[in-house]
Amino acid sequence: MDDRGCIGAPDLIVEILSLGNTKKEMSEKFDAYEESGVREYWMVYPSEKYVIIYTLNDSGKFIKKKTEPDPSKIHSVIFSDFELNLDELFAE
Repeated sequence: MDDRGCIGAPDLIVEILSLGNTKKEMSEKFDAYEESGVREYWMVYPSEKYVIIYTLNDSGKFIKKKTEPDPSKIHSVIFSDFELNLDELFAE
């Protein structure tokens, strides 16, 4: 960080998607985040009530993380203390 903001790619990006997000837009962002070296990328789909987690492998490519054993909770791969309760996130 400097006085103008973040230097380099963030470690984690969490993106809340809306019905207005296009496949092309999401593909371009996915590619940009992967190329920039974002270590973990969460795509949150509120209308379908699920989250996809991608982590960067040693080759610089995103790998889709498998579903959690408890689907109501998800955990960050790079931040071991970060857990998200999906029931709370998607509560009406």
